Amino acid sequence: MSLMALVGPDKAIDRFDRNIDPSAGTKKGYSWLPAEDIIPHFDPATQERSGPEIIVEDTRVVRRWTVTDK
Repeated sequence: MSLMALVGPDKAIDRFDRNIDPSAGTKKGYSWLPAEDIIPHFDPATQERSGPEIIVEDTRVVRRWTVTDK
């Protein structure tokens, strides 16, 4: 099952879950949105991975990690 995020009325993430029916009822102002992980490959000998940065869009949530050189 795909990753989902429960998003509040202020676009704050309440939680992530994989076993959720997106049409399930929620509190007023909350909604389930599909969530996507963007995790780039990296070489731990020469690079570091940090994150995630969480971006809440109108139709999805993205968790993005960043790779930088050591």
